[in-house]
Amino acid sequence: MTDVHILYFCVFVLFAVPGTSSLDQCAEFKFPTLERQLLVAREYTSITLPFQLLTAACQHQADFRITIAKAQGPLFEQLCDIMLIKGTCHASYKHSGCSCSEKAGEYVLKKVVDRTDKTWTWWTSNGIAKTKAIAVHVIYGARITNLTLTTPQQRPLPIPVPLNDSVDVVCEWENGNPPTEAVLLDTRRQKLQTGLRGKTIRYRFSAVTCEDAGTVYCEAPEATENKSASLVIQSCSDNSRFLPVGAVVGVACFIAVILAVAVAVFVYRKRRHERPSPMDRQHARDVMGLETLDRRRHANVTSVNRESHIYSDISDTSSQATERNADVYRIDYLHPVPTLPTHSEEDEPMGYQRPAGPPAYAGLNPTYEPLRSVYANLQIMRQRLRGLFPRS
Repeated sequence: MTDVHILYFCVFVLFAVPGTSSLDQCAEFKFPTLERQLLVAREYTSITLPFQLLTAACQHQADFRITIAKAQGPLFEQLCDIMLIKGTCHASYKHSGCSCSEKAGEYVLKKVVDRTDKTWTWWTSNGIAKTKAIAVHVIYGARITNLTLTTPQQRPLPIPVPLNDSVDVVCEWENGNPPTEAVLLDTRRQKLQTGLRGKTIRYRFSAVTCEDAGTVYCEAPEATENKSASLVIQSCSDNSRFLPVGAVVGVACFIAVILAVAVAVFVYRKRRHERPSPMDRQHARDVMGLETLDRRRHANVTSVNRESHIYSDISDTSSQATERNADVYRIDYLHPVPTLPTHSEEDEPMGYQRPAGPPAYAGLNPTYEPLRSVYANLQIMRQRLRGLFPRS
């Protein structure tokens, strides 16, 4: 049974008041039926061993301790103490992974196991030996402890190695339970050498090439720790080191440019679709211009109607026209007749029909009295001039 560690628990019972019969009975432990049985536990987990004192008197009268020791041949190495003080369980040396708990008179002893645990023993100090042999199967993975690359001149790597030079690879490791194998891999993760039963793995590159440059690995299944080392070769180190990086950077830049162009095209098409066409913009301007023109026409018609009522009250007699000549002159020049803005048909869009409405001259007086009085005044002035300057 090479892969199973036999664990013996050493129990020292120290009595506070020796010689009493009741205390002697406390030396008798009710061990669990674990003799020659197999406990399976992974490394750094705890095994549980319940036990019970035979009498209730031991819980109240006896003060003793249980010492757990690891046997190294004829010698014992103390691991921890479990103190039972009036039925209360206490643990010391907690760094060793021992613990004790009690519930309703039942005690539970726990111990965290690792790959170094081998032999433990239960026994008592009063000469009544109660030895239990308990087989514990501790499961743990392999551990790669060291990986070195050297040249025949014993130069440590990763200094550059000349082409066609030889390189020695050494991998040291510890086997696991269950046993496994360790493998040595090159930079392409191809197997170079295999090691069994924890034996050191050795491999030699007789003549290194540029294809060998990179990382060398030493690994084991479910290992707690693996190792790797770099192999740098002269005249190939720059290319092998920076070529993958350059390729990755180039591909990333190319993808970024493609994405930028795609985003720009998408945004341009979206804005172009949302932007109105030239015909739509011209139609909008025409509609706005015609609406403004209609508003101006309506304002002008209202103003002309107000002025026409004023002019219609003026008498057409020449005497009254002469007396109001100055007033008419002032009215004509201070309140000129508003003119309508011109709007040619060329400015109107094709197919547009002007809205129906009253013409601009609808509110004007057909006789337009102010002009008639001015004309009469001009006739009077003409006659007077003829009287002053008769023709010969």
